[in-house]
Amino acid sequence: MTEFQFHPDPIQSAPGRATFAVTNVGTVAHDFTLLTAGGHARIAHTAPVAPGATVRVTLTLAAGSYPVVCTQPGHQEAGMESRLEVR
Repeated sequence: MTEFQFHPDPIQSAPGRATFAVTNVGTVAHDFTLLTAGGHARIAHTAPVAPGATVRVTLTLAAGSYPVVCTQPGHQEAGMESRLEVR
């Protein structure tokens, strides 16, 4: 994560259990929020990740395309969103 992007974009994974190392290489705090395919509910949400810090998120996911956003005020509006493609 950085201002105001996720890398890679899109994020890719195989179906099943996966652990994502989410590193903030930016200069302000960001979070990693994974939504259901329709974008209506959270599947995973980290606390704000400080600059230079890494958190790990372990999930079990079915094949599909899931929205990823940063929910810090103004970040999604500034374009900080991506997709997790599980194939």
